[in-house]
Amino acid sequence: IRGVAGGTGARLGVISVDAHLDVRISHHGEKSSGVPFRYMLEELGDQIAGRNFAQFGIAGWLNTKAYREYLRERDVRVITAREIYKGGFDALVAEAIEVAADGTDAIYMTFDIDAVEGATVGGTNVPAIAGLSPYQALEVVWEFGRHPKAIGFDVMEVSTPWDPSGLSERMAASLILNFIAGRYVSEEAGAASAAGGAQRS
Repeated sequence: IRGVAGGTGARLGVISVDAHLDVRISHHGEKSSGVPFRYMLEELGDQIAGRNFAQFGIAGWLNTKAYREYLRERDVRVITAREIYKGGFDALVAEAIEVAADGTDAIYMTFDIDAVEGATVGGTNVPAIAGLSPYQALEVVWEFGRHPKAIGFDVMEVSTPWDPSGLSERMAASLILNFIAGRYVSEEAGAASAAGGAQRS
């Protein structure tokens, strides 16, 4: 995210798909996978506003009230796995993308593989209990990739040695392919629209 912000100079919206808030100050005095979004909001705040940051799939007992309040104070939209499971998945995906895209130049998605339920993804440091289904994970990435402002995507915290089945790495690869496919569809649609406009003129 820092690289994209520095390389583009753009005002960015960000979607984090993750089971965890990841806004701790430190982990035993060090930066870790649990801290990045605090530093994003505080160090890149001139390009990434809290109101353009959506967290999708938050679940489990490792998210504390204090960190949830930190995000609420910064107008971050936190969409929990419970909200997703209770219904309205498509609407919540659309909301997350709209939050990121509202008034920004480009949108970025970072996907922590531990957002996906642990029966599929065991190769990560904190496998999820009742996380996103594989279909939901692929679908949110596909919809993001189709958005014309989508500029980049990453998958984090995949530890292949911890999953002899190979499903974790296959899930990660499928997420990347869904993003690329979504971008392809978006670019094809843009090219067709431009061609149609040229023919009419």
